[in-house]
Amino acid sequence: MDEITLFTALRPEPPDNAEQMLHGARARLAGGLGEPAQPRPLRARLRRRRAVLLAACVAAAAACAAIVVPSVVPGRSAGPLVTEAWAVQRNPDGTIKVTFEQARDAAGLQRTLRADGIRAYVRFTTWVVNPGGPVTAWPAEQCNQAPGGRPVPGRIVSQVFPFPAGGAPNRGYAVTIRPSAIPAGDAILIMVVWGPDGGGVGWDVTDQVMSNDKPPVCTPQRSG
Repeated sequence: MDEITLFTALRPEPPDNAEQMLHGARARLAGGLGEPAQPRPLRARLRRRRAVLLAACVAAAAACAAIVVPSVVPGRSAGPLVTEAWAVQRNPDGTIKVTFEQARDAAGLQRTLRADGIRAYVRFTTWVVNPGGPVTAWPAEQCNQAPGGRPVPGRIVSQVFPFPAGGAPNRGYAVTIRPSAIPAGDAILIMVVWGPDGGGVGWDVTDQVMSNDKPPVCTPQRSG
């Protein structure tokens, strides 16, 4: 006799109340597990999924914006700040170089220099072109320090601006500043005069040490 035949022969008969016992066991199991949760409507699930996806997209966009757009705050890091219009670079010798590519956002450049500890004013103006006159071009306005200041010695100007302002169009127009040489209570003025491309008029970048920290006075120019 094999094992299967032996097991079949020795198997006891089921009890008379087997069906009742089975129903009782199922009832106890259902009570222990609780009522099954009703599935949420498909529309509610889709709405939640869209909301979660939207929140993730907003968070990702905010993170990208924080990476791409640099913020200018007081005491910014020592790395260069580059925009489409200009760039500000700290040099190992303590000087700061400003390179111009476009005459735009003078206020942004002024804030950046002040965040670097430089009391600076930045002004942009355009050329007035008069091809038939004795003077063919002149700045639309001229900016100088406010009245009442003392004369600034030339050696101070040379120390504050160790290299002449200017440059060539293919290299960018630039000015170099030594912040530590600016006298206490004084400010500097950077003025850029620019003309449209192809107009026969180039750029002019000038710098000035003012003997006070008041905003410069800019007056319109009727002729050169």
